[in-house]
Amino acid sequence: MAQRLRREITKLHEEELPAGVLDINLYRDNWTRIGLNPKLGSTKIPFSIDDRIIILVDDVLFPGRTIRPALDASIDFGRPQKVEQAVLVGRGEKQREVQVKANYVAKEWETSGNETITVYFKEEGFGDQVAAEEKKGELGIRGASWFQQ
Repeated sequence: MAQRLRREITKLHEEELPAGVLDINLYRDNWTRIGLNPKLGSTKIPFSIDDRIIILVDDVLFPGRTIRPALDASIDFGRPQKVEQAVLVGRGEKQREVQVKANYVAKEWETSGNETITVYFKEEGFGDQVAAEEKKGELGIRGASWFQQ
Protein backbone atom coordinates (compact mmCIF):
# COMPACT_ATOMS: atom_id res chain seq x y z
CA MET A 1 0.00 0.00 0.00
CA ALA A 2 2.82 2.38 0.84
CA GLN A 3 4.54 1.76 -2.50
CA ARG A 4 1.30 2.39 -4.39
CA LEU A 5 0.74 5.61 -2.43
CA ARG A 6 4.32 6.65 -3.14
CA ARG A 7 3.81 6.16 -6.90
CA GLU A 8 0.66 8.34 -6.87
CA ILE A 9 2.35 11.13 -4.91
CA THR A 10 5.33 10.98 -7.26
CA LYS A 11 2.98 11.44 -10.25
CA LEU A 12 1.38 14.49 -8.63
CA HIS A 13 4.60 16.19 -7.58
CA GLU A 14 6.91 14.85 -10.30
CA GLU A 15 9.47 14.09 -7.60
CA GLU A 16 10.69 10.69 -6.46
CA LEU A 17 10.06 10.31 -2.74
CA PRO A 18 12.23 8.01 -0.63
CA ALA A 19 10.42 5.06 0.94
CA GLY A 20 11.36 2.28 3.26
CA VAL A 21 9.99 -0.80 4.97
CA LEU A 22 9.81 -1.07 8.75
CA ASP A 23 9.34 -4.42 10.51
CA ILE A 24 7.81 -3.70 13.92
CA ASN A 25 7.49 -7.26 15.24
CA LEU A 26 10.25 -7.04 17.85
CA TYR A 27 8.85 -3.72 19.11
CA ARG A 28 5.33 -5.06 19.77
CA ASP A 29 4.23 -5.57 23.36
CA ASN A 30 2.69 -8.92 22.39
CA TRP A 31 5.44 -10.36 20.17
CA THR A 32 5.98 -13.35 22.45
CA ARG A 33 2.30 -14.28 22.04
CA ILE A 34 2.28 -14.18 18.24
CA GLY A 35 3.24 -17.84 18.06
CA LEU A 36 6.04 -20.27 18.71
CA ASN A 37 8.04 -19.05 15.75
CA PRO A 38 7.03 -15.46 15.01
CA LYS A 39 7.88 -14.37 11.49
CA LEU A 40 10.29 -11.50 11.34
CA GLY A 41 10.37 -9.36 8.25
CA SER A 42 13.15 -7.12 7.12
CA THR A 43 13.57 -3.42 7.69
CA LYS A 44 14.92 -1.43 4.77
CA ILE A 45 15.31 2.31 5.22
CA PRO A 46 17.89 3.33 2.61
CA PHE A 47 17.96 7.01 3.60
CA SER A 48 18.40 9.13 6.70
CA ILE A 49 15.17 10.03 8.49
CA ASP A 50 16.86 12.84 10.43
CA ASP A 51 14.97 16.14 10.11
CA ARG A 52 12.48 14.67 7.61
CA ILE A 53 8.72 14.42 7.73
CA ILE A 54 8.01 10.69 7.98
CA ILE A 55 4.64 9.19 7.08
CA LEU A 56 3.96 5.76 8.56
CA VAL A 57 1.49 3.90 6.33
CA ASP A 58 -0.81 1.13 7.57
CA ASP A 59 -3.92 -0.55 6.22
CA VAL A 60 -6.24 -0.32 9.26
CA LEU A 61 -6.11 1.80 12.41
CA PHE A 62 -8.17 0.20 15.15
CA PRO A 63 -6.79 -0.14 18.66
CA GLY A 64 -3.66 1.86 17.77
CA ARG A 65 -1.30 -0.89 18.87
CA THR A 66 0.62 -0.90 15.60
CA ILE A 67 1.53 2.78 15.56
CA ARG A 68 3.25 2.70 18.95
CA PRO A 69 5.85 0.06 17.98
CA ALA A 70 6.23 1.74 14.57
CA LEU A 71 7.13 4.98 16.33
CA ASP A 72 9.56 3.13 18.61
CA ALA A 73 11.18 1.32 15.68
CA SER A 74 11.47 4.44 13.52
CA ILE A 75 13.23 6.39 16.29
CA ASP A 76 16.02 3.79 16.20
CA PHE A 77 16.84 5.11 12.71
CA GLY A 78 17.13 8.77 13.58
CA ARG A 79 15.24 11.82 14.71
CA PRO A 80 12.58 12.91 12.25
CA GLN A 81 11.27 16.46 12.17
CA LYS A 82 7.71 15.13 12.29
CA VAL A 83 5.95 11.76 12.14
CA GLU A 84 2.53 11.42 10.55
CA GLN A 85 0.30 8.43 9.89
CA ALA A 86 -1.69 7.47 6.80
CA VAL A 87 -4.23 4.65 6.88
CA LEU A 88 -6.64 3.17 4.40
CA VAL A 89 -9.35 2.51 7.01
CA GLY A 90 -9.84 4.14 10.39
CA ARG A 91 -12.17 2.13 12.62
CA GLY A 92 -13.20 5.03 14.84
CA GLU A 93 -11.84 6.12 18.17
CA LYS A 94 -14.33 4.50 20.57
CA GLN A 95 -12.35 1.30 21.02
CA ARG A 96 -8.88 2.75 20.59
CA GLU A 97 -6.38 1.55 23.20
CA VAL A 98 -3.64 3.97 22.17
CA GLN A 99 -5.13 7.41 21.64
CA VAL A 100 -3.71 8.33 18.25
CA LYS A 101 -5.39 9.83 15.25
CA ALA A 102 -4.16 9.32 11.70
CA ASN A 103 -3.32 12.44 9.71
CA TYR A 104 -4.60 10.88 6.48
CA VAL A 105 -7.54 8.46 6.34
CA ALA A 106 -9.11 7.19 3.11
CA LYS A 107 -12.24 5.82 4.84
CA GLU A 108 -13.64 6.00 8.37
CA TRP A 109 -15.59 2.88 9.24
CA GLU A 110 -17.31 2.53 12.60
CA THR A 111 -17.32 -1.11 13.57
CA SER A 112 -18.19 -3.11 16.64
CA GLY A 113 -15.68 -5.03 18.69
CA ASN A 114 -16.91 -8.29 17.18
CA GLU A 115 -15.98 -7.30 13.63
CA THR A 116 -12.67 -7.40 11.86
CA ILE A 117 -11.53 -5.39 8.84
CA THR A 118 -9.59 -7.27 6.18
CA VAL A 119 -7.84 -5.45 3.35
CA TYR A 120 -7.15 -7.27 0.08
CA PHE A 121 -4.74 -5.93 -2.55
CA LYS A 122 -4.27 -6.87 -6.19
CA GLU A 123 -0.52 -7.11 -5.53
CA GLU A 124 -1.32 -10.07 -3.28
CA GLY A 125 -3.46 -11.82 -5.88
CA PHE A 126 -6.86 -10.41 -4.88
CA GLY A 127 -9.03 -7.62 -6.20
CA ASP A 128 -8.62 -4.33 -4.33
CA GLN A 129 -11.25 -4.49 -1.60
CA VAL A 130 -11.89 -4.03 2.08
CA ALA A 131 -14.18 -6.33 4.04
CA ALA A 132 -15.87 -5.80 7.40
CA GLU A 133 -16.41 -9.31 8.66
CA GLU A 134 -18.14 -10.44 11.83
CA LYS A 135 -16.01 -12.66 14.04
CA LYS A 136 -17.47 -16.07 14.77
CA GLY A 137 -16.03 -17.09 18.13
CA GLU A 138 -12.28 -16.87 18.47
CA LEU A 139 -11.64 -18.30 15.03
CA GLY A 140 -13.50 -17.92 11.80
CA ILE A 141 -15.56 -15.21 10.17
CA ARG A 142 -19.26 -14.91 9.46
CA GLY A 143 -20.86 -12.37 7.09
CA ALA A 144 -19.15 -9.51 5.27
CA SER A 145 -19.64 -6.02 3.92
CA TRP A 146 -17.38 -4.83 1.14
CA PHE A 147 -16.18 -1.72 -0.55
CA GLN A 148 -13.74 -1.61 -3.37
CA GLN A 149 -11.98 1.02 -5.42
